[in-house]
Amino acid sequence: MVVLVVPSAEKSFADAVALNCADSDLVLLGLPEPRDRQIRTQAFNLRRLLQPLPTTLLVRSAEVDDILEAGDSGH
Repeated sequence: MVVLVVPSAEKSFADAVALNCADSDLVLLGLPEPRDRQIRTQAFNLRRLLQPLPTTLLVRSAEVDDILEAGDSGH
């Protein structure tokens, strides 16, 4: 099953991921490449995000696409 987690005003991204993935066997999480000046902050945030999750495979995303964007994608 694929679950797309969209952050909202009611829940943070971390809370939404934890709630939607609690019963999963494996979570695949795409992340952008960290920037050098932000790497410590991002590592701390990532650690907090991963703590409540089951086994998680981190995948470096080559680019970020808004898959929810309406309109013609050319396909």
